[in-house]
Amino acid sequence: MQEYCEPCVVELPQQRLYRTTLSQIMKRCCDYFGVSEEYITKRNRKRERVLMRQMAMYMCKIYTTCSLMDIGYFFEGRDHTTVIHAITTINDLCETDEIIADDFKRLKNFVKE
Repeated sequence: MQEYCEPCVVELPQQRLYRTTLSQIMKRCCDYFGVSEEYITKRNRKRERVLMRQMAMYMCKIYTTCSLMDIGYFFEGRDHTTVIHAITTINDLCETDEIIADDFKRLKNFVKE
């Protein structure tokens, strides 16, 4: 997948600066889930894929300074409101579903490594 957003500087909790791209975040998410980038980004409404895609979008928002519009475009040209919806949905699910909350926490730690 092409690099759309220039490397963004983000400060992680360890107070070190990293250059992180959307492609790097996507690769880590795909490695964690054991799927291809196409599997996550391709337009499909199956719950499993949607959750993976929403979590990957959320990771892109957390670990880059790219705009919501850039993140949406990176995910097969989706709108910035789709990214907002993904973040809201994952936040809500983490509050109500311990399994998803645990999976999201493990993904976050995996991406951060």
